Amino acid sequence: MNLNQLEYIIAIAEEKSISKAAGRLFLSPAALSQYVKRLECSEGLPPLFYRENGQFLPTDAGLIYINGARTILNISATLEKELSRSLRNK
Repeated sequence: MNLNQLEYIIAIAEEKSISKAAGRLFLSPAALSQYVKRLECSEGLPPLFYRENGQFLPTDAGLIYINGARTILNISATLEKELSRSLRNK
């Protein structure tokens, strides 16, 4: 799993749509849908989303995953900023 893949799940949750998230991420909806299915199967995860009234909504497991993904992305962004600042101060 890479940081982009964490962003995929967050985008689906924010857009509540595979199609809209795929457009935002410049991916095909089929590729994004397949990614979610592969993630759930390969990691042995329960479903991360359920469909209700045409929207993709996170399950309890999805909320845990999304919160963890956001934490990881925030840590990564902080690390990049600190490293960049360190390089400028040399």
